[in-house]
Amino acid sequence: MLKILIIINIFLLSSQLWLSFAWASEGTKISQALITSQELANQNQILKEKIYTSSSISYIYEQALAQHLTTATPKFLAPLPVAAARP
Repeated sequence: MLKILIIINIFLLSSQLWLSFAWASEGTKISQALITSQELANQNQILKEKIYTSSSISYIYEQALAQHLTTATPKFLAPLPVAAARP
């Protein structure tokens, strides 16, 4: 009877040890996922800031001047003469 209790006790201790290692490795995976998530959030914030600055009117105007673009001057065409109706 004593041998069976010792075997059961050893089995339970080894199971507890195995579960502790499994939980520890899962904790490491969760920690790495959280770090990756934070890095992606930081990159997302940087990209949002780049979008905001790149889409601002002043930035677009500066880029247009750098490429020697000028503002358009509207040209109006004279209307074509309308055919007169004959009575």
